[in-house]
Amino acid sequence: TDSDVIPDDSFGIKKEDKDIVAKVIKSLPPRFGRRVSNVQMTMNAPISIIPNTIPLIFIAAVMGYLGIEVKTSTSIIFTIAFGIAVDDTIHLLGKFKFELMKGKSVRDALKHSFVVTGKAMILTTLVLCSGFLLLLFSTFMGTFNMGLLLSMTLFIALILDLTLLPLLILAFYRPSKHPQD
Repeated sequence: TDSDVIPDDSFGIKKEDKDIVAKVIKSLPPRFGRRVSNVQMTMNAPISIIPNTIPLIFIAAVMGYLGIEVKTSTSIIFTIAFGIAVDDTIHLLGKFKFELMKGKSVRDALKHSFVVTGKAMILTTLVLCSGFLLLLFSTFMGTFNMGLLLSMTLFIALILDLTLLPLLILAFYRPSKHPQD
């Protein structure tokens, strides 16, 4: 069953909640793989998945701390947040790949990609967070939680894309032996 993904000693979480969380966890790798393959960076996908999963783990911890139950309406937050957060990563990696194809070194390609796409990443994240923060005015707790958690997740994902992702690229990126990969 799906709940087998989560250990039995999971702090009294109901079986239905475990099933929902397990389905979200199982859906992330294939969803991410499809997104990353759009920019043909699959060989270096582990580099890019890290800054996109850390915000989800953080939000799960915040939900636990605040006592927000895991149910269908709150589990959707993970999927939405992951989809939007991956978008910034794709833009940075796409520009990075483009700069590498122009013959730049990894460091120069990353620097140029960071300068060009960094501004757009910040602006789009601020606009999205502003929109989601409007949901905080809702009296319906599900909508309130969605606005709060999505805004937090996107902001954390942006910070990690601007700090951790470039460090991971510098530390672990290895150019492909095939120029088209």
